[in-house]
Amino acid sequence: MISCFCQSGENEEALYEFVSTSVLGACAALKVSLIGMQVHCLTVKSGVRMDQFIQIALVNVYAKCGELELAYKAFREVEDPNLFSWTALIGGYLQVGAFAGATGTQVGRQLHSSIIKFGI
Repeated sequence: MISCFCQSGENEEALYEFVSTSVLGACAALKVSLIGMQVHCLTVKSGVRMDQFIQIALVNVYAKCGELELAYKAFREVEDPNLFSWTALIGGYLQVGAFAGATGTQVGRQLHSSIIKFGI
């Protein structure tokens, strides 16, 4: 992915996108939501395109840190939710013991339609 950006002359964008996704993943693993929020802000301020990798990393960090409202908000911004984004959201709800929130009416409907879409 980085080489594609570099070949098209977008060296800085490649660096920001790679670093943002990697640091957000580390924040999720370490459960440090404050740093994750700061990286999110820096990513937005730097003008990096919020592609699906960054969006899913945001869902993951917020969900794993117990920031379920922020996780759901980030999830709703994912352009085309896929298995990875759903796994990040539901896994976060389960991890903090809030599965009732994961089965709320709106999320439940979206989950149901995605299950049908993916043929699970």
